Amino acid sequence: MTMNPSDPPPTRLPLAERRRRILGTAVSVYAQHGFHQTGMRQLCTALGMSPGALYRYFPGKEAIIAGLVEMDREMVQRNLQSLPEGISFVETLQHMMEVTMEELQTNEGLLAIWSEIASEATRNPAVAALLSSHYQHIENLLATLATAALKRGELRPGTHPLDLARFIMATHDGMMTRRAIDPAYPLQKVAQANLALFAHAIGAPLPSPPPRQKPAKKAGRPQP
Repeated sequence: MTMNPSDPPPTRLPLAERRRRILGTAVSVYAQHGFHQTGMRQLCTALGMSPGALYRYFPGKEAIIAGLVEMDREMVQRNLQSLPEGISFVETLQHMMEVTMEELQTNEGLLAIWSEIASEATRNPAVAALLSSHYQHIENLLATLATAALKRGELRPGTHPLDLARFIMATHDGMMTRRAIDPAYPLQKVAQANLALFAHAIGAPLPSPPPRQKPAKKAGRPQP
């Protein structure tokens, strides 16, 4: 999402909103032109900011990656904290899936940029450490939820919470990677089928399916 002429410059917005606007534009620009093919000056042009102004918030691409990771972590934490009391483990996974689909509907470039960040991590130790810490954080959150579900009798006795969390993350990453390289991949259908299989494996009822997604604004773009 590049800046519109009617949008106020990021420098006139509150700090948190400035960073969010910059990161949102970075996702759009990187997804369109490629992470390595896009320089900071090109991002400055899309934002309508000078390099000096942008560097005050993000001195380089690694800082932008760190910002995107932190934004994702905050979103995960916020969504988990908003869950109603008494919700089951499977219902929690259903909620997280729905949120993910909503995010992809809002910004289809997220898949592309996360794939490029993962690729960057294979060459850049700093980015690799950043992503590893992020994934471990989410796995620990899921393991905590699984531990509570185990105590409630929702999971089979002997289930290892961290192993289960890693399985869920691996399944999620596999689906996202497949969707990133194949726009026609029916992500939402596959995600719902995986959730149904998981619920069947632990003997839990499957929550009602999410409401039908609204058509994409751009004609010809496949839905997740």
